Amino acid sequence: MLQERGAPVDATWRTTLDLSLQTALEAEVRHTVDVLRDRVVAHAAVVVLDNPTGEVLAWVGSPDFWADTAGQVDMVVSPRQPGSALKPFLYGLALDRGYTAASVLPDLPHTYRTTLGPYRPRNYDRRFHGPVRAREALASSYNIPAVELAQRLGIGSLYRTLHLAGFASLDHGAEYYGLGLALGNGDVTLLELANGYRALANGGVWTPVRWRTDAPAGETQRVMSTGAAALVLDMLSDPVARVPAFGLETPLDFAFPTAAKTGTSRHFTDNWAVATTGRFTVAVWVGNFNGRPMQGVGGITGAGPLLHRAVLLTARAYPPGVLPTPPQAGAVARRVCRLSGLLATPDCPQTVEWFLPGTEPSRDCDWHVAGRVVLPAEYAEWAATSLTQADSSAGFHITSPQDGDSYGVPVGVDARYATLALRAAGGASELGVRWFVDGRETREPRWRLTPGTHTIRAETPRGERAEVRIEVR
Repeated sequence: MLQERGAPVDATWRTTLDLSLQTALEAEVRHTVDVLRDRVVAHAAVVVLDNPTGEVLAWVGSPDFWADTAGQVDMVVSPRQPGSALKPFLYGLALDRGYTAASVLPDLPHTYRTTLGPYRPRNYDRRFHGPVRAREALASSYNIPAVELAQRLGIGSLYRTLHLAGFASLDHGAEYYGLGLALGNGDVTLLELANGYRALANGGVWTPVRWRTDAPAGETQRVMSTGAAALVLDMLSDPVARVPAFGLETPLDFAFPTAAKTGTSRHFTDNWAVATTGRFTVAVWVGNFNGRPMQGVGGITGAGPLLHRAVLLTARAYPPGVLPTPPQAGAVARRVCRLSGLLATPDCPQTVEWFLPGTEPSRDCDWHVAGRVVLPAEYAEWAATSLTQADSSAGFHITSPQDGDSYGVPVGVDARYATLALRAAGGASELGVRWFVDGRETREPRWRLTPGTHTIRAETPRGERAEVRIEVR
């Protein structure tokens, strides 16, 4: 007890931290740094938030608070560039402006004229992907479609959305950041990032975090509509949409509904990863306090594994729950062409997409006609170059699954998640692929595992075919 002006004062502050989770994550941060030390990684940080209450469940600002140099630098609240981790807020804004998860965005070479000179964004893989649906553009974190979207919506609108999502560290004007804001060129904190994603899980509504049990509830701010938030979460939890950029297996895949995203700053000095479930949000950072670039470390190899372990540790104590879903937000399902995003015809590679009411496509796909693909003029040069390169490097073939693969249905995993990604490459695969399992066409890009021996066939609009046989035990 303390005495203040003659009155007793209780000097005990009760935080919201979960001691056992805090201790476990401190160990995981140290482990991550040890594993990545040969890749010039010296530091990492983690923060975990309870979604319903905003309580801070764990806060690890550095690997060793008592380190002789920089041990007390707290990367949970130290602003750095988050890279692509800000993209979900851009796409949420777009959905509220009439775009859809099936809207096709151009991933083509383009130079933007800015006050600082010409700006020519590039993708992480240094490739151009032609027409890309918004779902895949976000999940695969393509940069060029994001910049194009920011140009169309206006950088001022994105800036306001980010401020509504709690990114107070962005304290310069919108023009200061320019179109690069879509790619995370402004400094934010890990705590701001975690709480921004928590707002998505809470139906697009932001509230302050609480790190003391006696803290009052703060004011709320709507970042985006409930429907837009649900669709963004759906895109971020879609493992198939991530495949083109990240491959078949990533640290962002979980056995329960989880929306996840990574981000890497321009010079590879900061690596971020965030995941949110129905119950909690976890955000991690990997890098160096002094800004020294890492070597060969990206979101999947750096922050991703730490995020995965942190999410699983948190899930042991806090059931993940269920994320808001598009149908709960009033979205309607339509079968669309995977290339054009328009209503699918029998000639199209197909998938089911969710749309906010009134945004559904109203016309049939005219990109696939009588077995041929007729792309809009803006994609003609890309298609010619892409297909020429594909033909010269490899013929059409199935990349997932491989011929002779054997799979087992995981014990205890919900059947919805016991699925196999269907992927092909080479030839005209860029123009869409139709899939057949045991002779029957499947219109989903993932096939649910069924015991038995199966023949999987893929076909392109140019008549190319590939086939594999697999076994499911």
